[in-house]
Amino acid sequence: MTGAASIAVLFLSMVVNSTRAVRDERKTARSCCCKAELGDCAESDETSAVDIDNRCCMPAEECAGLFNTSLTSQLHSTACELQKAKCPKNRRVKETSVSKTGRKQKCVYVCGRIYKFFDPEQQCEKCLEGRDLAQKCEACLEGRDPAQDCRTCLVGHYFDPEASDPKTATCKRCKKVGLDPGANCAHCFEGMDEGCSRCTKPGFDPVAYPPCSTCSLGRNAAQHCTQCSFGYDPREDCRWCLPGFDPAADCRRCEQGRDIDTDCKQCLPGFELSGDGTCAVLNRSSWTLHIIGDTHGDENFLFHSLLSTGLFQLGGDFGIKWKDDVEGTNDFEVVILGDIVDRGARSRKNLRTLKFLASNDKFGRMHILLGNHESMILQHDLKDAGHENQAWLLAHRGHEDNDLLSWLGQLPTVRLSHGVLMTHGGLSGKVMERLGNDLTPSCHTPGAVCGKAVVDHLNHEAKAYFARLRKCMQQRLLNGIEDHTKCAFDNNADVLNPGSVVDALDGVLWYRGYSRSPKSENCEEARQVSTRLGADTMAVAHTTHGTIQRYCADAVPVFVTDTHTEDCMQTGECDFESDKKYHTDGSINPDRREVPQSLSITIVGVNRTKMFAKCFSMLGTDGLVTRNCWEF
Repeated sequence: MTGAASIAVLFLSMVVNSTRAVRDERKTARSCCCKAELGDCAESDETSAVDIDNRCCMPAEECAGLFNTSLTSQLHSTACELQKAKCPKNRRVKETSVSKTGRKQKCVYVCGRIYKFFDPEQQCEKCLEGRDLAQKCEACLEGRDPAQDCRTCLVGHYFDPEASDPKTATCKRCKKVGLDPGANCAHCFEGMDEGCSRCTKPGFDPVAYPPCSTCSLGRNAAQHCTQCSFGYDPREDCRWCLPGFDPAADCRRCEQGRDIDTDCKQCLPGFELSGDGTCAVLNRSSWTLHIIGDTHGDENFLFHSLLSTGLFQLGGDFGIKWKDDVEGTNDFEVVILGDIVDRGARSRKNLRTLKFLASNDKFGRMHILLGNHESMILQHDLKDAGHENQAWLLAHRGHEDNDLLSWLGQLPTVRLSHGVLMTHGGLSGKVMERLGNDLTPSCHTPGAVCGKAVVDHLNHEAKAYFARLRKCMQQRLLNGIEDHTKCAFDNNADVLNPGSVVDALDGVLWYRGYSRSPKSENCEEARQVSTRLGADTMAVAHTTHGTIQRYCADAVPVFVTDTHTEDCMQTGECDFESDKKYHTDGSINPDRREVPQSLSITIVGVNRTKMFAKCFSMLGTDGLVTRNCWEF
């Protein structure tokens, strides 16, 4: 290389080095953070800032603010190190953590256990959406639906249009059930008159939701609600079943032993009409009654009680179904003595389970009686409804489960079959004396004819009462009055409370003379009532005992079947669980108290000999059901 060329190369090298030095000095002077541009904030932590490029460096102060960087003297030569964000805490915050997306950081809060309804997105300082800060966020804001975690309005309510923040808006209630909340209650639902008090077309239901969109109870939608559905009685305005049709099956088939080809007026072949009005097996060859007492919203207790009859197996849409090997057998009946609802959290579910079992049995072998707690639900007395209170309130307003109210209102309160008088509370001597006088000449002579007359009268009286009660409540709703108790408990002239059914002392749903360890005078009362009705055995529930009890052996056998005392809401065991054990030693112990069981009464031969037993069930770890019975 010539001297001139060497000088030129040396000069060029000096220029380049000088340029680099100037650029480095500028970087250092600007205290650059080697991050190309703002859009690179989402780069992964593994990407070095140096690797991004040196095209453009942001000033260190700006970089530090965006990326929580630790400023160093040589930021241009290393990755921008992230410092963990500091998350402020308050007394409601249980713990904090930091989530990172690339170089972005976010504080994550966990509220303390007693502050579970506070919003972690708001550092646990404010409530979750729809909750009331004045109630420590435990309750919904006015008009919000707790079943929807306070996020929406209750049915029949609408968000306050003047609220500044939708998350903290209260909900206003329409003054009448017929006003449309979708229109902020400015006008009635379609199909209603201008006063929102009735449907413009007859046969439609003004209280069902939406109003006037479906037929009233017992009316046929295919006939535009102008005629009764199959099995409903047009003489009673389609409110309940024709005689001989089964209310437990929504009147879709006959009562047990009756022939659908005769409109349920005659008995099936192999059955004969007995004096008490039931169709009994011809020649009374053999018949078994399986009787179950209170279950109170406890699915575990109900399932094990049903399994103790030996007639059911686990499986199906409702978790329990009829056993396959009894499908063609019609020589037994299952009687539920009421108090299916209240206290436990599965009242409505258990009602639907029993309704399904009754409706899907072609023989009508399940008979469901009302208890005093079903009566309370129908009377809008919800003090024992617990967590299901709101659901029953909505049902009374025509929403979901309104069909259960209609179904309950048709169920009988008394059953007399094969000489066994069954009711939830008991038919007292006082009520029997009054009815006997009113039902002359049927009760002029003691026997089954009087029994049929009394049972028919009590069941009709109950149906008529609950129908009047329902009409009163609906009318008050349509007029914008929410206090339904006025219909049931204020001697309303339009309702006429039948004391023989719902009187808290002597009504058949409430009487405790036979179930509360009856004395000798109660046993004599039981004997006189039974003799008058042509019965020789009584079965009641209503009062809890450790196990099924037999009383009054010297007069007339009185069995008390209520053994349910455990509050499943307190133990958190209302749902059926296969690992719930009522018998823990590997075998059924008949001395265990307050466990599911059923009463078995088997009638044999023309002499109607009765054999009594209490039966238990146990579910093994292999899923197999063991059943044992012990005779009294």
